[in-house]
Amino acid sequence: MTISFPKYVMWKEEKYLIQDVFPELTPTEREFMITGWTPAEWDALEWMEKCCDKCGKEDTTCLCDMD
Repeated sequence: MTISFPKYVMWKEEKYLIQDVFPELTPTEREFMITGWTPAEWDALEWMEKCCDKCGKEDTTCLCDMD
């Protein structure tokens, strides 16, 4: 992805909305600029949120709360 430095400054330092400064970028590309996370990393995070904090297994297969 290639962006112009003046537009980057508008967004980052002058606090314009990223979608207004970079309408040519996809939402995924803009999200990457904001967070630095790729779609694969977001998918992994969503999977981790569905896991048990105690054992790390998916909530549907976890037996930690069966006591």
